[in-house]
Amino acid sequence: MDKQPVLTIVAGANGSGKTTFAVPYTKQYGIQFINADALTKQFESRGEPNAMMKGGRAFFRLLDQALTKLEDVCIETTLSGTYTTKVVTRAQKSGYEVQMIYIFLDNAQMCVDRVTLRVKKGGHHVPIDDITRRYYRSIANFRDNFIKVADVWFLYYNGLERHTLIAQKGANGIDIIDAAKYDYLQNIETDVSN
Repeated sequence: MDKQPVLTIVAGANGSGKTTFAVPYTKQYGIQFINADALTKQFESRGEPNAMMKGGRAFFRLLDQALTKLEDVCIETTLSGTYTTKVVTRAQKSGYEVQMIYIFLDNAQMCVDRVTLRVKKGGHHVPIDDITRRYYRSIANFRDNFIKVADVWFLYYNGLERHTLIAQKGANGIDIIDAAKYDYLQNIETDVSN
């Protein structure tokens, strides 16, 4: 294969603006975007039972097919679980470049507020406790793991109703564009006991 395949992961807590970023990004670059929420919505629109389970299964099936064929592909994740690590390990072993786009907000309450607004507009609901827990786990996972594991990453802040590039890592190391926001993310306390 002449061109190295790329796995793009758009990550961040619920409500951080992942899909808002990923949809135009993947269209602009002609990358296949596999979105579990969109797949679930398709099953729901057909009135099928267990739509969320079917959407999840469809997501993993499509992702497996793309990785097996060494296709460029984009997924989104809250980065609060363990499956992303397994996907990245498999992709890198297969010769992929792993590119992560991480999007963050100032605090968990901003994520809760964004999800509440999304639900009012017909979007999917996420329980407040899940949003809060995922906010802290997501940041910890990015800072402690993926900042080192991803071949390339871009860190965006989305608290101003637009995605603003804060820092990036490429072949030449880390380039910090907004030191104050970068330091803010580095200092968010993630060891929160519930």
